[in-house]
Amino acid sequence: MSKKQISQPTSLIISEVADVYPGYQARGALKHDPQGTYSLLQGKDLSSSQKIFHDELLRLEPIGSANKYLVSFDDVLFQARGYSNQAFHIEEIPERVLAAATFYILKVRVSNLLPSYLAWFLNQRYAQNYFKTHANTSSAVSYVSKEVLINLEIFIPALETQAKIQSIQSAWAHEKNLMKVYLEKKEILIQESCLNALSHPIKEKRR
Repeated sequence: MSKKQISQPTSLIISEVADVYPGYQARGALKHDPQGTYSLLQGKDLSSSQKIFHDELLRLEPIGSANKYLVSFDDVLFQARGYSNQAFHIEEIPERVLAAATFYILKVRVSNLLPSYLAWFLNQRYAQNYFKTHANTSSAVSYVSKEVLINLEIFIPALETQAKIQSIQSAWAHEKNLMKVYLEKKEILIQESCLNALSHPIKEKRR
């Protein structure tokens, strides 16, 4: 089924540009099953740089049909529960991975809205303030309902502008990763230099 196009620039609510589905709700406590035929993607499996820790995914055998909870390429996962309501654009994903119940799965249904732009917009101050204002805080863990999410108004610029934003964000993510590696190596060198500056080697105290 081909996706429809929308005029740009424009402002629309989420429900007009994407389908939103809940994540998989397990019955009872989650337990790792080495023989499970599916993996479960949880919040802890996603880094702030939008990377998935593939080797740490919990394996399970879901009860009933699980296909509607499957995560696919170009989906956007929105963390609905907890203090951080971050969105993640899925650029790569193994087969048979389910989104946990803490997520909503957003599937863009218009051809000239980039999923990466949608995820970026959801993480910006305007959207984050909206979620904090409308989150349900009656329980111990705050929660953004589906109704709140689908009624968020988003600004959608021309496709070329969306692509430019995606390019800038990718370059910035790469630069941050390089800086992280650099600082980790510098930390090691600095600590080694400090240890070498001691007049005597460090020895364990005799008991």
